[in-house]
Amino acid sequence: MTHFETRPLCSLNSPLLCGFFPIKLAVLLVQLIAIVIQFCMLYYNGNQEEIVFVAMVLLLVFTISSFVAFLGEYGTMMAIHYYVSCILLIWPAVVFIMKLISLCNKLFIEENATSRDAKDFMKITAILFAVIFYIWMCLQLIRVAKSRLILPRFTIRSN
Repeated sequence: MTHFETRPLCSLNSPLLCGFFPIKLAVLLVQLIAIVIQFCMLYYNGNQEEIVFVAMVLLLVFTISSFVAFLGEYGTMMAIHYYVSCILLIWPAVVFIMKLISLCNKLFIEENATSRDAKDFMKITAILFAVIFYIWMCLQLIRVAKSRLILPRFTIRSN
């Protein structure tokens, strides 16, 4: 007799961060926080330009679809989220470079750097590293999802 064994759609198996915290949970938590922040921004910023409003709604739809993709482990949508995140990484990288140039200019040329300049630089550095770390976690989940079996497994039992 043939026994049909399926794997659950939303597997809780995930690579672990620091040996104990599931990466999938961390990614979903970050995405959920982003969704809440975007909803709040839409709700409290009602007097914005129409194009900005449309862009924010599209970003919210993309974030929600990414959340669903990572929750259900839909490989294609996870990959799209990863590549879009890599492209959007350009913005914090450019801001980081601008702050670095500004700080170096104030330190070595003008010699009037303040602690506020250093704090601003540290903030953007932390944001850049957090974004890179988030993208790395997404990549780990994509790699694990690709390595899993897509088709159900069949086992033959003799009774």
